[in-house]
Amino acid sequence: MRGHAGVACHGADLLGDQLVGGAFGARISRKFLVVVPGPHGSTLTATLARVSRAHVELLTRAGCTICEQVYDRLAELATELDFELSATDVDAAATAGNSALRAEFGDRLPVVLLNGREHSYWDVDVARLRADLARGRAVVDDDG
Repeated sequence: MRGHAGVACHGADLLGDQLVGGAFGARISRKFLVVVPGPHGSTLTATLARVSRAHVELLTRAGCTICEQVYDRLAELATELDFELSATDVDAAATAGNSALRAEFGDRLPVVLLNGREHSYWDVDVARLRADLARGRAVVDDDG
């Protein structure tokens, strides 16, 4: 029995495993397996699996009440739309040596980043976020 990345298939040999970029930086793994046993000869099976979910990061700062409201809304959406959510305080990052975030985004907080790219600021553009996340999933689904 051989397998790869948690895939255990009796009599299956891994032919290839590619990691490719998807929409908005989503990482997608394409796994190609040859299943040898069977009454009618060998069968080629291709599977496509998402390796990581989309990531939404909220850039914020301490004492920003709008930032807190946006984070709460994103937390609700994260459950519904299945994305990872994190928050970064740009002032704390600057104190730790990364002043680039505060220099670029500090005058328009809160800022929503989708997979590292600016998506919206001052509020959550919910319709656009839904559409962009759905488009990212469609890329995965259409390839399979």
